Amino acid sequence: MSSPKISVIIPVYNTEKYLRQCLDSVVNQTLKDIEIICINDGSTDNSLKILNEYALSDNRIKLINLIANKGVSFARNFGIRLSKGRYIGFVDSDDWIDLSFYENLYLTTKKQDSDIIAAKTIVNVKRNKKSSWNWNKGKRDEKEIRLLSISYSWFKIYRRDFLIDNDIFFQEVRIFSDVFFTFISSMLAKSIIICQKCQYFYRNERISSCSDTADLDHSPFILFDCHNKIYEVIKATNVLDDTDKEKYLKLAEFFAFTNLEKWTHKIKKEYKNEYFLKFKAYFSILPFETNPHFDKNNFLVYQAITISHSYEEYAKLVLHGSISKMLGILVSAFVFNRSKRVFVRNFFCVNGFLGVVILCLKKVKKILKIE
Repeated sequence: MSSPKISVIIPVYNTEKYLRQCLDSVVNQTLKDIEIICINDGSTDNSLKILNEYALSDNRIKLINLIANKGVSFARNFGIRLSKGRYIGFVDSDDWIDLSFYENLYLTTKKQDSDIIAAKTIVNVKRNKKSSWNWNKGKRDEKEIRLLSISYSWFKIYRRDFLIDNDIFFQEVRIFSDVFFTFISSMLAKSIIICQKCQYFYRNERISSCSDTADLDHSPFILFDCHNKIYEVIKATNVLDDTDKEKYLKLAEFFAFTNLEKWTHKIKKEYKNEYFLKFKAYFSILPFETNPHFDKNNFLVYQAITISHSYEEYAKLVLHGSISKMLGILVSAFVFNRSKRVFVRNFFCVNGFLGVVILCLKKVKKILKIE
């Protein structure tokens, strides 16, 4: 029996509300030659019952039932090892895909063989509202495509032999499981191509569809381990020469800085200062001046970090910088650009003075995370 074209791996954890929509979108794919590996990761709701129902009616479904919750990374790695397809795809069990998703991705491989093929459009779904993100908008060179590909694993397919031969698996952490996998796979892929006709529907309203995240409030600290693992693999790999290693170490520094910095504001209030001080120490010895990926704003943020002794000091500097930047835009608009001047005038007319004040207060709240 020949191998299926694509193995679709679906980790499932307590998603009975959304699971049927997910499974319907996969079993009804126009590409029929797929295997569907569903891994029930210790669900405590009716997810397993639904999975059994679908498995009985479709012999392409392989159902694995884990008694205890092991986490999304364990489930995906289990699926990779079990898979038989030429390519591997991942779908989260509260998301869904358009019905020709895998056929279009696979047809793209027939035109140009590649290690990674990514869908062009992600549709963000929140409270029944949809907004599309065209992540490959406009013409981009290969470097930009690799940079943008470092995000999520689920809107792509990966050549199975590429993953196995390079020992690329998910880092087994409870959250941020895509960080290591997407960076290393994007780094080692000989080519990454874009499929123009695919849509992945990402439900952005649940904490996790894949694992128990009881310690979510403290979870951003896991990111430090994720990025340390990336550094270790880059330094140890024999696939890259010294020049490429240096190039990807610089990229890894930039990726870590931008990824870790945003969580200084998102992490829960009681952990902010502890997280900030660890973040500051983490980057205190890196030579940012020689990193080609850092722009002026990145350097300003870095300077604010180095002179701050606490998160409160840092947040005030960031807020001050944001307000100064907004004032600079307004002054520039009035002095140099008539069309922008008209826009600003209309903005004040439509929103009113109170509206503008409210928008500024929202900016302050976002940065300071006032409860």
